[in-house]
Amino acid sequence: METSEEEQFKVAKKLAEKAAFSNRSVAPSQLKQKIQNALARKGFSFGLISSVLEEIDFGREEDEWDSICNSVGEKAWRRYHSKYSGYELKNRVKQSMYQKGIPLDRIERFIEKKENEEDGEQ
Repeated sequence: METSEEEQFKVAKKLAEKAAFSNRSVAPSQLKQKIQNALARKGFSFGLISSVLEEIDFGREEDEWDSICNSVGEKAWRRYHSKYSGYELKNRVKQSMYQKGIPLDRIERFIEKKENEEDGEQ
């Protein structure tokens, strides 16, 4: 029983939207990768996956970006804060957040905010 391209596209898009909804707390580049992997695991062709990804809106609202930056940044800060300090800490956190697909301007703002919090505690 062979399903048509159109039916496969509908099923793949529905699965992609489901994956996008359940992973809405990750950066768009990471979300795109997760959807691509999920569809590939289900056996969809790369061409079909590409066309489905073109249909999905990966845009994020400002408050969603703030939430993503805070969760990813806090996790990285906790991980590296006990081992590193100063320049090395900033670099480790920056690298970790950048790998998760967060833009550099948002990373800089997060690090600046954390440094201001640290200065306030001392």
